[in-house]
Amino acid sequence: MKKTITIICLVLFASVPAIAQTGSLDPSFSDDGMAITDFNKTDDQAYAIAVQADGKIIAAGDTGDDGLLICRYNSDGTLDTGFSGDGKFVTYLGRNLDIRAVSILSDGKIVIAGSVVDENYYRSVFVGRLNANGTWDTSFKDTGYQNYFISNNSDKALAMKVYPDGKILLAGQAYSAGITSFLVMKLKEDGNYDTSFSGDGITLTTNIGPGGTDNLTGMAVDANGKIYLAGTAMQSDFKDFLAVVKINANGSRDNTFGTSSKVVIPAYNDRVKVAVQDDGKIILGSNIYQNQKSDFHLVRLNTNGTIDTTFGEKGFVIKNYGNVYNFFSDLTIQSDGKILMTGFLDMLVSPAEMLIARFNADGSTDESYGTGGSVQIKPAQTGLYPSSFAFQADGKPLVCGYALINEKYDFAVVRLKSDVATSVENEGSEKIADFTLLQNYPNPFNPSTNIGFNLPQSAHVKLVVFDLLGREVVTLVNKVMEAGSHSVVFEANSLSAGLYFARISFGGKVMTQKMTLLK
Repeated sequence: MKKTITIICLVLFASVPAIAQTGSLDPSFSDDGMAITDFNKTDDQAYAIAVQADGKIIAAGDTGDDGLLICRYNSDGTLDTGFSGDGKFVTYLGRNLDIRAVSILSDGKIVIAGSVVDENYYRSVFVGRLNANGTWDTSFKDTGYQNYFISNNSDKALAMKVYPDGKILLAGQAYSAGITSFLVMKLKEDGNYDTSFSGDGITLTTNIGPGGTDNLTGMAVDANGKIYLAGTAMQSDFKDFLAVVKINANGSRDNTFGTSSKVVIPAYNDRVKVAVQDDGKIILGSNIYQNQKSDFHLVRLNTNGTIDTTFGEKGFVIKNYGNVYNFFSDLTIQSDGKILMTGFLDMLVSPAEMLIARFNADGSTDESYGTGGSVQIKPAQTGLYPSSFAFQADGKPLVCGYALINEKYDFAVVRLKSDVATSVENEGSEKIADFTLLQNYPNPFNPSTNIGFNLPQSAHVKLVVFDLLGREVVTLVNKVMEAGSHSVVFEANSLSAGLYFARISFGGKVMTQKMTLLK
């Protein structure tokens, strides 16, 4: 009787569709889901990641012997030898060169930002721009890079946004006369200050907290061009409270937000990052220290800076994932509104484990993600330390950071599976089960964006873009296509800013996604 029951159970299991575990490593990327790159014999750490329109991946960071490091990977995780000869760009321009942000222009040029120490031991903001082939773009400040002295003491760029016209928005901090301030600055495409921003291209926000030390760690820009600066403000008892400042697109403070453009939330925090939802509400992620441990911390604010009490527990979410120290690194919002956070678990006596957690839009744990809402990744004998997120056009998340291997750090880029249903045919095989039109990425966009879709079987596909009045703008696809995941590029150079709609038809089914073109 036992044998009969066992056989029946196996047959049923083999015929039931399964879902690939969302958040698990994607083995189609570098064979095991991780691309590890060693530059030299010192520590190599990636802090920033971006995805080109053609799907290639840029990771940027620095090395322990003062070098600037940039890698370009093909979409399968192999190094792109069309970039700098071997896929790796290395240069040495000063002491303690730190790269913390990267962005890609529509023409494929790469913008990097961070800070560097000069021969007089002053730290200044560093910005550089490379051509798509990995050489310096000398149309930017003649050399391709520039140091910017704000306080003539210690200045850093820690976050960046590059606009479609090539202008560069930077956020970080400046230190002078014992005071650390939030810094935001804007450059023109040629690297000179954009004086339409705050008169001289620079805005400093001081005295957010009474302790005189305000440390910025994150920035976000909403659909209206409003700028959110996030970090911590030191209190008189030396605790760092969570702090947010809202700046208008012209560099002035937005005094409709909080108290005189500032919100300070009592909590012992650090590593603060910020993201803006489609409805304009603000998500803040950070570490919070309490009860002799550190936890993941989420807060949601309304557009006026008040706590959104409909989120989590009266506006807050605090989660610990089974260890004393949970260190937060970055957060991002998926196109479906779900929130991803990444960081690592300090295992104290063994290498750190990468942690990725997902929350529903209301702040509740997404139990469908990984195991009980989180995924922990630790390959054998390797510690993983994540830095920041990016998304591919097909919605798959990428995380860059560094891996501890043989007592040194190497660049690491991890790709995770997305929410694509699969059905089991043969062991190890996957097949797309649902017809899906993915949200275009980036969105909003200018002038190009990627439109991804999944096909469960081979058939005729038609993908058309319409404007707000229902007029056909362009037919992107009109042919028979094979089953699987696909992505096409929509170029909108000649179109006016506004709403557009991507509509795909497949096997009698039709799906539509809204897209926003900014100019």
